[in-house]
Amino acid sequence: YSGLFNFFNIGASSGESNPAKAGLVWANGGEGTSQGTTTGNTNENNNTETNNNFLSMLQVSKVGDYIKGLSVGTNVSSIKNKIGSNGTVTVRDGNGNVKNDGDLIGTGYTIEISTSTTTITYTYVMYGDLSGDGEINSADLLKLRQHLLGTNTLKGAYLQSSYLNGDGEINSADLLKLRQHLLGTSQINQ
Repeated sequence: YSGLFNFFNIGASSGESNPAKAGLVWANGGEGTSQGTTTGNTNENNNTETNNNFLSMLQVSKVGDYIKGLSVGTNVSSIKNKIGSNGTVTVRDGNGNVKNDGDLIGTGYTIEISTSTTTITYTYVMYGDLSGDGEINSADLLKLRQHLLGTNTLKGAYLQSSYLNGDGEINSADLLKLRQHLLGTSQINQ
């Protein structure tokens, strides 16, 4: 929270586990909790609880700064149905364009869930979807090859989506896993 100031300690109540941090989170527009990006002026404990509830409703888990776990082929309508009346859902692609109900969820998409007091934004990662189109296809195989050759470096969510075999490195084993998925001899676990 370097460069943030909260001279009047707004949001830094004694009921918080770390009142100074809660005040700085408030000064940062509510952003900075460890679970998703949260905005709003509610206390951090409520934000964490709300975040955990949304993760549970979506049936996803966290991996670093991202969420994962939706089935390949999940569309925006499915996300909205999982949240139901508990919040308003807006899904944007990697370029910030709002997606329609029938559009597939892909790598780099943001899922924004708003309630009357809080807005939480998650960035989604689909393993194997390196192009961010919501599908695992030959375009993704090309992107992984280019990354391995050093001609097109993957970054952010797209880089995370290329960790396919679970060894924590991006190498020819991940390329093989993607090929096997495309041939139907193996499945990429989400």
